[in-house]
Amino acid sequence: MDEKLVSQFKEKAQAVSAEVIRAKTCEEAYQNVLDIVAEAKVKEVGCVASGLTKSLLPRLKDSNVNVVEEGAPEDLERLEIGIIPVDVGIAETGTVAHDATNLFARYFSMLCPTNIVLLKTKDIEENMLQAIKKLEQKGTLPAYTAFITGPSRTADIERVLTIGVHGPGRLVIILVDEEDC
Repeated sequence: MDEKLVSQFKEKAQAVSAEVIRAKTCEEAYQNVLDIVAEAKVKEVGCVASGLTKSLLPRLKDSNVNVVEEGAPEDLERLEIGIIPVDVGIAETGTVAHDATNLFARYFSMLCPTNIVLLKTKDIEENMLQAIKKLEQKGTLPAYTAFITGPSRTADIERVLTIGVHGPGRLVIILVDEEDC
């Protein structure tokens, strides 16, 4: 893990209104997610069970939160929080990227008002080119890759900046230092 890249990533992500939380362990990261969910007082969240979020699922279910892993788009409208693992971070822009070939990974990261992403600090790269190379390490680039830089924002209505119109109004990035989880 390169502390300079982590620091730059955090600075750039916060500059575009993302919230960044650093966790030393996976357990600490999971507790941060549970705290955010409890604070929001939601009864249902969308969560993709892979990578960093696989071990989070039982903890969410134990906290009396209904976890939706898939469903019809009309069933997903009610979800206020989407939780996904991401594959890479880009320090230069504070961007996270993930394989969004799974339709529900895409839904949870784009349709829920709050998007919580988990990223290992070792997976932060300096720039887009290095990030794409990291994504290619799996053999080929994913069929659908989502790049997320801060909460959704637009200024196309009378040039007034509006947050959350075309996607999540809140992006929480949880950086996880522990490599084996």
